[in-house]
Amino acid sequence: ADQRLRIGVIGAGLWSTIAHIPDFRQTGQAEVVAICRRNQERLAMIQEKFQIPAAYTDWQVMLEQAALDAVVVSTPHHLHAEPTIAALRRGVHVLVEKPMALRSEDARAMVAAATQAERVLMVGYNARLKAVWRSAQQLLQEGAIGQLRQVNLQGSLHRRWYWEEKRIPDHFLVGSKRAMGVPDAYFDNFLDGDWHGDPVASGGGMFSNSGAHWVNLVLWLAAAPPAEIVAFGE
Repeated sequence: ADQRLRIGVIGAGLWSTIAHIPDFRQTGQAEVVAICRRNQERLAMIQEKFQIPAAYTDWQVMLEQAALDAVVVSTPHHLHAEPTIAALRRGVHVLVEKPMALRSEDARAMVAAATQAERVLMVGYNARLKAVWRSAQQLLQEGAIGQLRQVNLQGSLHRRWYWEEKRIPDHFLVGSKRAMGVPDAYFDNFLDGDWHGDPVASGGGMFSNSGAHWVNLVLWLAAAPPAEIVAFGE
């Protein structure tokens, strides 16, 4: 009998297509059996490219009809909580992309649903699996520099094009296109109305996007909860 995990993807966009779907296949222990996204044309492109048995434009229908062991929730940030909680209540494990949620009450509700269902809820903080950070974490835990009192982390990313341009810059796409092998049509006007430029959908700017990784790394390396949180935005 096939022992592979049956995976569904809710929000089969750029990241799921260049990372999640091919990476699951590479493990040999999981098979993506269903995908979901609202754009029917691009949904069909992804289904054909990866030969995925079932494709849906409504995640609720997918959860009802597809036999699944786990789902990836890779929707826009403000749409993480509802499908995550619904999947957990159906007894399905969930890997939700970061940031986990844009509101603390949503995040707590997601954790409560996982606890009640006794299922795994994991957030996509892949930086913890990178060798450089694993090495740093190990050295800190071993006391290589003594007691840790403070961590400073500075990140600099050029992503203004998310809300200033109509297309993702060509130099950024080269690797993505090669990894996906899908038609160029998949990327036409990719940023025209893209949700990353919408403060309501994204949570505003790059902090809610890449900043989630940085905060996660600091908390992990420090191995302690924050004593105080101060924030400002513009």
